[in-house]
Amino acid sequence: MTDAVTKHRSSAIAGGQNITNFRSQAMIAAPRISHDHPNRLHDCQRSIVTDLDNLIDRATVAGWSRREVVMVRADLLDAEPEDAGGLLRTMVD
Repeated sequence: MTDAVTKHRSSAIAGGQNITNFRSQAMIAAPRISHDHPNRLHDCQRSIVTDLDNLIDRATVAGWSRREVVMVRADLLDAEPEDAGGLLRTMVD
């Protein structure tokens, strides 16, 4: 996603679009192929990439830089499963 797209989305939200409506625009697609298919992970990646891009956009609208958000996302993905699970539970509560 380019910074121009992010700026457009940011201005649309700031200009009065409801953030809930903005969030609901991206839906994670259900798997299209079987569990044992060799391209299953690629299918999953394709399904979630839009929501990840939208998450970055929402964070930049909130005031975080794209660089900060991408770095934090990478740190979260590199975290030990136990650490990441605890952090996610804390964020949801």
